Amino acid sequence: AYYHGHGVRQFHDTEAASSSPLAHFLGQQSIKTRNMLSHIRYATSGAVELANLHPFSREMWGIQWCFCHN
Repeated sequence: AYYHGHGVRQFHDTEAASSSPLAHFLGQQSIKTRNMLSHIRYATSGAVELANLHPFSREMWGIQWCFCHN
């Protein structure tokens, strides 16, 4: 995820980063931003599905927040 203008652009994929066409595509892009988040890890609990993938984003106080955690 990265901030672009006043919003957050997010990309999620359930594939392993090493074999993900999306990760490969994003690696080829020239993204200019001051803030970027990436959360790549081995899933230890819960189903590997789009609803469970980080980073998350929510709007609060009129600001788009983006976060991830372990």
